[in-house]
Amino acid sequence: MRNSFLLLLLLCTQYLFGQINTFPHTESFEAAFTTGTNVEFITNWTGNEVSTTSRIFQGTDARTGSASLNIIPTSTFSGELLISLNLTGINNPKVTFYAYSKQNGGTSTRPVLLNFSTSIDGGNNYLDNVAIGDGTTFPNDNTTSYTQYQYELPVAASGEANVVVRFIAQRGSGSGSAAELVMDDFIIEEQALPLTISSVSATDANTVVVNFNQEVDQATAETAGNYTINNGITVNTATKTAASEVTLSTSTLTNNSYQLTVNNVEDAATNTAFTNLQDNFSFVVPLAIESITVQDKNTV
Repeated sequence: MRNSFLLLLLLCTQYLFGQINTFPHTESFEAAFTTGTNVEFITNWTGNEVSTTSRIFQGTDARTGSASLNIIPTSTFSGELLISLNLTGINNPKVTFYAYSKQNGGTSTRPVLLNFSTSIDGGNNYLDNVAIGDGTTFPNDNTTSYTQYQYELPVAASGEANVVVRFIAQRGSGSGSAAELVMDDFIIEEQALPLTISSVSATDANTVVVNFNQEVDQATAETAGNYTINNGITVNTATKTAASEVTLSTSTLTNNSYQLTVNNVEDAATNTAFTNLQDNFSFVVPLAIESITVQDKNTV
């Protein structure tokens, strides 16, 4: 608990002085690491325990250049690394990196498990927890080699100024020591994704909520004529209720399945208009008791 508090305090201090704010951003770990506990070991990268040959350390297993980022989890230590980002003006950010694992301990079988998550409030709360592969991805042997992996930040991180990407390397199930994780050549960048519908749901008989995979342009998102629903349903108004969410006011839905079609709504990143986006949803009138009649003293 104390270490987590200190790490958060350090990150808040770091936020006051600098963040990564130019993209695409690359990191190949060539600069010398600063060692210590809850330390900014390279600019805008923080580690909970950075050493010279154990825990989190600068290795020589480079994919490019001469250095790498190496992590060896133990029974009492999981490597926790934080990257401080200012994503103002950046949409659909992603992290790409290369990694593999090395044998650690002659008969040990524990792999390394790797998870990424994102905060948009400086590290107080995290929105997701995404596993990179599974227990077989980074085994405790020498059978793997550098492979490219990718982590897409949540849509909510787009355009945010106080973003923290956290990744944790911990030991998996097995016996003995955990494998040694080797990472190199990180790239943090914006990606241009086609606009798609993530989900559609009817919250009541006159309201349909549409979620897109990224932020949408307000003017085109709030044009009611850009939305059609089959089975005779009329879309009366469209309101952008969040960066990637639009709420439709409709004529009365009945028990049925429906198809929503969206045309000419633009993404906020490139102002590209997309057509014929479709998704299905259903509405069921909630079951309710309309009246109760007492027929006699034994029958209701």
